[in-house]
Amino acid sequence: MEPLARADDRAFNWQEFNLEREPEPTQLDDITIRLELVMLALVALTGAGSESLVEVAEQLNLNSVIADRLTHPENSQQQKPLSVDEARALVLIICYLAKENQALIRRAIALLEQYTTTNEDLRQVGLLRDYFDAFSQMYQEQIDGSVSPSSDPLNPLAIKLLIELLFYSNSNSPQRFWLALLSPNPENNP
Repeated sequence: MEPLARADDRAFNWQEFNLEREPEPTQLDDITIRLELVMLALVALTGAGSESLVEVAEQLNLNSVIADRLTHPENSQQQKPLSVDEARALVLIICYLAKENQALIRRAIALLEQYTTTNEDLRQVGLLRDYFDAFSQMYQEQIDGSVSPSSDPLNPLAIKLLIELLFYSNSNSPQRFWLALLSPNPENNP
């Protein structure tokens, strides 16, 4: 993906990606949480670290918008909600990484479908087991703040987010993802 054009040094041209629609100020808390969960799922599946996220932000010319959030992820829970521009930047980064890892996401979904259809234990599959374990550990460390011996209660959330990643790996995904974040009932998304 080529670097994105800037309207000027201070403002990003969100219109280029149909991300210009503004959320209500009261939505930013929910949008922040949702983006953190989707990013958590993406990182759990791909193993992308903060260095990879910063690299993608640089490739997309979004570093000045989101750099602080990406370089200090351990502080994200103590920070205020994302700004609108930070949220938009994360949408673009997530969609870029999802598209780059589309084959892996599709493979995980195919295994999920195969083992769900036959009612076999999903944890028999190394890719899914590793994803569930990584997601659970990262969720407990970054979101929940606790450590639980079992990851099974988080598996339905991890599966839902994995399916969302598939939708966000397509060419029109930034606009689709942004509109999903702005919808009044996020449970009905993607």
